[in-house]
Amino acid sequence: MPPVSQALALLVKPLINASSPEKGRATVISKKTSSKKKAAPAKNVGEKRARSPSFDASKMVEGEEKRAKIVEMASHSENDSAVSETQKEEENGPLFSGKFDLYAMVLPFLSKVYLPTNSSSTPQYEELYKTILTYQAKPDFSAQIALPDAPYMKDGDIKAVNKLSHTEHQNSFFLVHDSDMGSGPAITANTGITDGGCGIQTARGKFMMKRVWTKANPDGSLIELFEGFFSLMISYSSLYKRKGHGSGDDTEFAFWAVRARKDANGKEIGLNLGS
Repeated sequence: MPPVSQALALLVKPLINASSPEKGRATVISKKTSSKKKAAPAKNVGEKRARSPSFDASKMVEGEEKRAKIVEMASHSENDSAVSETQKEEENGPLFSGKFDLYAMVLPFLSKVYLPTNSSSTPQYEELYKTILTYQAKPDFSAQIALPDAPYMKDGDIKAVNKLSHTEHQNSFFLVHDSDMGSGPAITANTGITDGGCGIQTARGKFMMKRVWTKANPDGSLIELFEGFFSLMISYSSLYKRKGHGSGDDTEFAFWAVRARKDANGKEIGLNLGS
């Protein structure tokens, strides 16, 4: 049985790199990526974003279970074993462990692909996925995260849930508002800063993620698109306030996520847990 305490590593460009948390928290240190800044969300995204419009929920794609149906399968071929693994994975639900690249929903060059202005309000997940891959190849991203191997327990630091519960404030960051948007297998965790951080009085927030779309390649491997929400609310100590740094810094945004690229040896590229 794995320990209840589980760590997640998180880097939000250019503000945060989180890893090796205290119980229930992701740790944060300063780190900047080499990614081009045009694909990064603005600092304090929650304050600068435009209010997301509401759309007719009746036109939305169906829930996670139906979204996750395999639409392309190889049959009675040398790929049968791979397909069987895909079917097994689908039966057991999505896997959330591994490394991911995150892309803020506030980015206009992605949001216009997700919801084209000249079409219905149905999200174009496959086109969005393909577009994200072009930025991932640069490489470019808004944030990165590394999640430990499952299982996630209901009382663990990273919780496995059957439905996400968003607040009205969190919902306002998403481009589409649907009564079923939280339904389906997902994970949720708290965010924070290891050992409090220099000049930090408090730091707390939330991370949540679920899979919204998937498709099988002919070889049986899955391509997946995830979405979620990240927040970290930082309150500075009196020392930082006296030095003119303000009262704190809040970062929060909704995102799409894809699994990390792999190197020539098939190893995922990105953050390492505990690094």
